[in-house]
Amino acid sequence: MQTVLRVAESVPAQLVDLGEYRRTAQVEKVIGACRGTFGLPLSALARGLVRAAIAHPTDESWDEAHGVTVTSGITLWEAVLTYTEYDVTVSPRFVVRADGDGFMRMHRTSWQAIPTSAQIIEALTRLHAGRSTT
Repeated sequence: MQTVLRVAESVPAQLVDLGEYRRTAQVEKVIGACRGTFGLPLSALARGLVRAAIAHPTDESWDEAHGVTVTSGITLWEAVLTYTEYDVTVSPRFVVRADGDGFMRMHRTSWQAIPTSAQIIEALTRLHAGRSTT
């Protein structure tokens, strides 16, 4: 049986899955605890990149978010490597090869594996464990 929560009396028809609500709150809490290079909260762009990697873990979203600094001197990729079992230590590369038309072209390889949403959340949670977010 699925638990639902009425969001507001002004919107009686809108119901939210309680599990999804808790997950969203947890994601916002761990992203909110992140600090960029100078100790400032992440920019809206950086927060969006991390949210996208969590919501839709794809090669593209991970490639855009992996380099976001989530605390002084530590990127999201380094946090995931340190605090989870994710072990991809080589980023995609650009290789030159001939296309069917005989021209040499650059192609980007894919990530060997993409961390799951749970791994990204776990990494950020463990990274900020014991650290005040106020």
